[in-house]
Formats: sequence, structure tokens, C-alpha cells
Amino acid sequence: MPSCVTDAVDALTCRLGYTVDWRKLHHHLDQPAVTALIAVATATRFTASQQHRHERIVTALLGNVTPAAATDPREEDTAATAAHLVLSLHDAHHTALDEARKVTGPLVALGVLTPHALTPATGGHGHPRTHTRRIAMPDTGYPFDTRNRAYQRFLTLAGDHFEVVGWDNATTGRPTMITLIDIGSRDAFSLALLDSAEDHQPHALLAVTTTAAMSLHGPIPGRAAAADYAPHLAMHNADVAATTPVGLHDPDAPHVGDDEWTAVPPDIAAAARTTTLDAARVALVLLDRERAQLTVVGPFPSIDAAEAWQSDADGWPPVDRLLLPVHTPVTRD
Repeated sequence: MPSCVTDAVDALTCRLGYTVDWRKLHHHLDQPAVTALIAVATATRFTASQQHRHERIVTALLGNVTPAAATDPREEDTAATAAHLVLSLHDAHHTALDEARKVTGPLVALGVLTPHALTPATGGHGHPRTHTRRIAMPDTGYPFDTRNRAYQRFLTLAGDHFEVVGWDNATTGRPTMITLIDIGSRDAFSLALLDSAEDHQPHALLAVTTTAAMSLHGPIPGRAAAADYAPHLAMHNADVAATTPVGLHDPDAPHVGDDEWTAVPPDIAAAARTTTLDAARVALVLLDRERAQLTVVGPFPSIDAAEAWQSDADGWPPVDRLLLPVHTPVTRD
């Protein structure tokens, strides 16, 4: 097979996120998927070279406009024709890429293609445009969780519009940098991944009924997830009049920070009461009625454990101690 063809196949498959097994490719030359891959690879190499050639023509014409040329219709027609060809070749190039993506499944089944390691996201139509390189990148020392939902959404959205290359630390595997490559122009820029932050602190959804009886539903990882549970709870319990997500203070820590208090409406603070302790776990609510705020400690495995818990605040602020049931969130329909 000519080197220009093998180079074209290598370039195309790398762009799609795969590695070629040349021995198996030669063994399966009679397979339609292999024939299609070679045809598309040579076509994309040709259209890409022609596109770049005509882009240079347009750039040269626009960059060397003289007063005489500016009024010469022949110069204008030449530039317009070249620009039209660039757009047509761009469309043809991406049509060929889409055709190549259609045969990646059969080629993987034949063993001709192997997906690159660590592909955390794919294009919006299921086409891999994200691949990872492991090199000796420095580690920032800060933690980075690849399950971070903002990071995963970024990869998904970026994969819809760019070719995405992730750079990992070769020793730890930690992502350290992402390069975004414009698919049409091949322009690129890189983003350093310094750290990540996740909303995983244990929370519960505090529910108040029309008769001011309070209950808790949790634990739920993260404030946003606890808030998201509110519509589900309200749909299944017509007595619920109000809800708010609250953080769960660790029972092993006697000190409650100033930022752990949740403000509640004064009328609810004045009337709030406990309810039947009908759950396997309970929590202790410290309710400051005067300042209309509360904090929740727990959950505890028993009523005795909850009643025995004491803060190191020496009774300040003055609070009512209410035991509430902690219900396990019901799986959503």
C-alpha cells in the first residue's frame, strides 16, 4: 500500500480517535468497511489539501488588494470563486468524515481499529472527537475529580464542536490540560486544569407541612441534588407546604460554624414542631426561633444518641432541640 495512502488512513483514524492494526487491515482488504475506510481517507486527504490551497489563494488575493485590483471585476470573481470552493470543500471534507464514522463499528469488530485509551466524551452524535495523551505533564498538587459534572458536561459540549485532546500526567493519570482544535481550520488553544470542586456535602431536604410539622429526607449528596428532590416529594405528599435543603452537621464535631445556620421564614420558625419519629434514623434540629434560623445535626442511629449530643457553644444562641425523622429519599418514577 503506498505511503501516501497509509499516511491518509493514519491521519483520519487518529482524528476519529482510533489506532490502526495494519496487519489486520491487510488481512481484511476484501471487506467493504476496509475498502470504504481507504477510499474515505484518500478523499479527506485530497479535500483537505485542496481546501487549504484555496484558502491560501483567497488570503493572498485579499491581502494584496491594490486600488486598481479593487475595481477589477476579474479579481473579485477569482476571490469569490475560490471562497466558494473553500466552503464546498469544507462541506465535502466533513461529509467524508461522517461516512468514515459509519464504518468504525464494523472495523472495531474486525480488530482493524482500536479506540484510543481514555475517551471521556464523544461528539453529540456519538462520534468520538476526544482522545487522551499521557505525557510527563507536571502535577499541580491539587485534586481533580474526572467525575466532576461540570467537567463532564464541558467535554460533551466541546466534543460537539471541537476535536478535544486531553493531556494526562503519565504517572498519576490526573488530567492536567485540554487542547481544543477547531475542526475546520485546525486552529487550537489549550486550557490548564488546575483543580475541581464538587458539591458532595451531605444534605437533607427539610419539609414543613401545612400544620408546621417538620421532617427530613436524606442524606442526599449536595445542596443542588437535595433541592431537586423537592418537586418529587411535593407530588407524593399533599401535606407538604414548604421545603428547603439543609446541610447535615457531622455528629462527631461539637462545634457548629456560623455558616451552618439556615434562615427560615419567621412564621415557620415560630410554629415549627416535630412529628412522629417513624424512620430508622433521626436528626437533631437546633431551632433558634428568635432569629428564625436552624441547623441540623445527624443523622443519628437512635433517639438516645441524638438526645445525648451537645454543642460546645455553651447555650448560645438559645435554641429549641427538636428530634426529626430522617426518611430515605424515594426512588423517582
